[in-house]
Amino acid sequence: MRVPSFPSAQLLVFWGGHQAGFNAFSLNPVEYGASVKCPILFLHGTADLDAHLDEARRVFDAVPGRKTFKEFSGLGHEASITRFSAEWRESISRFLRQTN
Repeated sequence: MRVPSFPSAQLLVFWGGHQAGFNAFSLNPVEYGASVKCPILFLHGTADLDAHLDEARRVFDAVPGRKTFKEFSGLGHEASITRFSAEWRESISRFLRQTN
């Protein structure tokens, strides 16, 4: 969309929370991770400055059951399919084969 993520993302979180009547910045993804009840695939860039790798790992660790974590080396806060399309497709295919 060619819109800078800052402050756009923060404004969307604020406004969405305001409209729904809660403080969206107070939500804890690790707590929500513990409630996941289906197989889950995490795709994460090692150079993501908006959602750090250690933060993603904490959410991943909180998720019970079958799960997979795939790191994309040097990828920032962007779609992994655009820079790593073959690796992305293989990760998705492998995950789907394992969940059948």
